Amino acid sequence: MEKYEEIKLRNQLHSNDPNEIKEALVVLRDTGNEIFIDVLAGILCNTDNHEIYTLILKIFDDLKNKNAVPEIVKVLKDKSYEKEKRNLVSSCWKSGLNFSEDLDVFFEIFVKDDFSTAFEAYTVLETNIPDIKPVNARRYLSYLSEKRNKITSDRTQLASILETMLQD
Repeated sequence: MEKYEEIKLRNQLHSNDPNEIKEALVVLRDTGNEIFIDVLAGILCNTDNHEIYTLILKIFDDLKNKNAVPEIVKVLKDKSYEKEKRNLVSSCWKSGLNFSEDLDVFFEIFVKDDFSTAFEAYTVLETNIPDIKPVNARRYLSYLSEKRNKITSDRTQLASILETMLQD
């Protein structure tokens, strides 16, 4: 993407005119540029426009650019986007992107967050564990074992399933 296009899109995304924002979202949906992930997450957390909110969620759900993975992980770690964390985590498994090199954040969410967000993280873990390296499987097993007393009863069975997957 040329610098001029990037600046134009950034200006549109920060516009007070919902039509300008929607126009930029249509362009981003087609191009899938990862440099706008944090901006989109910010708008998602702060908009009261249902149409814009829905368009952004669809962009996240349909991401296919593997370069977006580190940007999404960065957003998930940033407390500024906490309000939409569950939806952002849900988009991770819906997109089908490979997060197997970045599962630390999803294990932490699984252990620490509310159940619905933890369940979304579980789904990401479940779909990505088959692609991890054995050394990482051992590390994640150790992490789950270490956090066993902090895992609430509503997810102990899910944790056991994860442990079984990691052992296989």
